[in-house]
Amino acid sequence: MKTSPKRVSLVFGLVLILLGVGALLVQNVPGWRETLQRTYQWPDSLIALGAFLVLLALFSRSAGLLTLGVIMAGIGGILYYQASSGDWDSWAYLWTLIPGFVGLSVLLQGVFWSANRKYNLARGLNLLAVSAILFIVFGAIVGAFDLLSGYWPPLILIVLGVYMIVRALGGTKDAKE
Repeated sequence: MKTSPKRVSLVFGLVLILLGVGALLVQNVPGWRETLQRTYQWPDSLIALGAFLVLLALFSRSAGLLTLGVIMAGIGGILYYQASSGDWDSWAYLWTLIPGFVGLSVLLQGVFWSANRKYNLARGLNLLAVSAILFIVFGAIVGAFDLLSGYWPPLILIVLGVYMIVRALGGTKDAKE
């Protein structure tokens, strides 16, 4: 679906005005600055900006902006977890959630404005499934999940490989596209 450049400019103009008003409030209203310093963690800015971009994308019907916003908010959530827990080594497997963030944005496009809903929903669910499998495999490989250590990572890779081969050989409708 085409996004009108005029509509995007209007929405971005509104965003700039709101950011300017927020900056003036933080600089000139003493209570705002102290409240933010007390409760603010640095990943919060990524989460807030990502959520804002998602809302902006939904109003302007911009698929690219939606994907950017979901990825930004998701990475902000990962960094928030890491900053709160001190578990910085978790990046060894948490990066696998990024394809899932893209899948979530594709799902949202399918739900809110896509002309081909089934296509977007199927592609979004595929990306979420791949992301979940990668998360489990890499998490198990680096020892993040004691329950799944040992034989699980190779078995999951084998099952995923069999699925891909069956799909490519025409076992599902998607493989014929």
